[in-house]
Amino acid sequence: MVFQLVHGRLTGVDVVSIASPPTILALFGLLQALPGDPEEQAKAWADRLASRVMKSEAAQSRRLLGGDVKRINLVYGLVHEARDVESAPAGGSLDASRVLDIVSYYCAVSPRRLVVTGAAGSGKTVLALRLMLGLLKVRQPGDPVPVRFSLSGWDAEKEEFREFAVRQLMLIHQCARQRAETLFDGHRVLPVLDGLDEMDPTLAGSGGFASALAPRACKALEKLNDEQQDDDAAPLILTCRSSHYDALIREGRLRDAARISIAPVSAAQACAYLTARFSDGGVRVQSRWRRVVDELQARPQGPLAQALSTPWRLTLAATAYRNRASDPGELVDLGGPSAVNEHLLARYVNAATRSTRGRGYTAPEVHRWLHRLARGLERQAGSPHTDLVLHELWRTTRWWQVLLTDAVLTGLLACLLLPLCLIVSSPQALFVLIGAGALFCVFGALLSYDVGPPARVAWSNLRSPSKVLRLVAEIALGLVWGALAAVLLGLGIAVLGPAIGIRPGFGSQYVVHRAMVFGLAAGLAFGLVSGIRNAIASEQTSAADPRLAVREDIAFGAAVGLGSGVAGGLVSATTFGVSEGFVYGLCGGLLAGFASAFAAGATGGRVGLRYLAFLLCSVGRLPLRLGLFMDWAYDAGLMRLSGSAYQFRHRELQRWLADHPYPVDGS
Repeated sequence: MVFQLVHGRLTGVDVVSIASPPTILALFGLLQALPGDPEEQAKAWADRLASRVMKSEAAQSRRLLGGDVKRINLVYGLVHEARDVESAPAGGSLDASRVLDIVSYYCAVSPRRLVVTGAAGSGKTVLALRLMLGLLKVRQPGDPVPVRFSLSGWDAEKEEFREFAVRQLMLIHQCARQRAETLFDGHRVLPVLDGLDEMDPTLAGSGGFASALAPRACKALEKLNDEQQDDDAAPLILTCRSSHYDALIREGRLRDAARISIAPVSAAQACAYLTARFSDGGVRVQSRWRRVVDELQARPQGPLAQALSTPWRLTLAATAYRNRASDPGELVDLGGPSAVNEHLLARYVNAATRSTRGRGYTAPEVHRWLHRLARGLERQAGSPHTDLVLHELWRTTRWWQVLLTDAVLTGLLACLLLPLCLIVSSPQALFVLIGAGALFCVFGALLSYDVGPPARVAWSNLRSPSKVLRLVAEIALGLVWGALAAVLLGLGIAVLGPAIGIRPGFGSQYVVHRAMVFGLAAGLAFGLVSGIRNAIASEQTSAADPRLAVREDIAFGAAVGLGSGVAGGLVSATTFGVSEGFVYGLCGGLLAGFASAFAAGATGGRVGLRYLAFLLCSVGRLPLRLGLFMDWAYDAGLMRLSGSAYQFRHRELQRWLADHPYPVDGS
């Protein structure tokens, strides 16, 4: 159509007909009809979220168990402190035996608000994971999706719970804001809130415990008590250390909730676990573990039994002494539980590194890198954080250095267009255009402190008939708006032409014609860019691959930038000629697209470039291929996953690494 108008084969009447009200209304109706029924769409979103959560949390559960051939059957009991719970069984265990399993227990609680407490490392997260997976297995269409949120990232004094939950769905599970808000507001998400005791800074010398007057935790409980679903308290699951929750009860507790407490691992359970994990081929434990087992059996309440009374400590011991040449019997001679725990933590990174193949990392450099990451989390503003989201790691270092590097990278990206100056007759003008665009990109990046959630790209959408139909409809709608702009430009020049020196005649007709061509081409270009952006956009990213978010954001920004460049070339070609006009338009469009994507972050690309700037600023302190290292640490059992966020295997490990920049002698 633009081709016909350029060559005089399309009249102004035809342009007016394109921009007629019936055409606009028809296209708007088509675009509005494409999304489908909102209720069915929300159900489909919830089903897809459930599938992603099941996949990621099942992998996380397997990773937490590691190579264990025997799982410790955690036992828990109801704490009789809540008088306003309608019903709650007396207790149960992780797996069904003679008592209720955790899923049956939760389904018997009314209202469905559960607080899981226990000692540090007692298995609260494992219990919550098993409950989530069990609920997902029996989930029916329309049921809420259990989603785990780390409470350490919530400043309850400044942020409402709804905003926190929506932000986490966007950041961790890669939902678009509209989708996250729809799921939360429609009660299609069952919050599983992990780590109430990690919301506030810890007290010095307290072993990692937060203050009993923890303001954020108290405020969080206050806001959670206000959450309602219909006329009842909104369902949720909350985990917290027993001692911390006991202290918080003086200020307030989670109302209408049943509280269970996980019992310590008994000496008999610890012996059974070690025997199954390190069997001599029969029913006896390996000889190198015999001294430990004998001590546990002889003194079931002794210091070693207390030190190994949680699943986390047993995992530490099993990993630290996985090597057959090591001697776990030395644990018996260490004295109290704190000495045993310090000794196991000092050996853990070294043992995990030596037993994990694949990247050739050495134990000292792994320890140093993990220390940097842990230290960055502990030093973040407010309470210490636990989530390591790749594209948010720049906040853990010198932000101004990352911002400057980001601006330089954005400017250099624009300068990649300089070779185009060699193919035009007036390179000076193009050089000025590119230079001005580069400066605009630099200043845009400097002013863009915050970066939004990463854009997701799904090329497979182009195989979807509905997406292709939407692409065609948006291009057509852009053409309609362009035709409307062309009519307005033509009328404006025709009316105001004499005032600006354009006299009636052939010259004025040429100017009006070119103005209408420009408006029509600009509308078509706008529709093309908007259509490409919406066609390849995806509101989901596999939570099992955190690196995918960064890669897709860069790909999305590049795709939109290139589309903008082609559209700009089209507009310029229709106005200034096909040859050099296209080159100028291509440069202008690419600069506009890059500025929009990589400088302002309006269309994706900002997140990926900020992450690259962070890596360049961390050379020598962190591995350049940080994503691969994080994946390796996950395989080694040093990290765990929560959606698309990495976390240290245990909060205790994070604190220990933050306080120890170098491996401890003898580890």
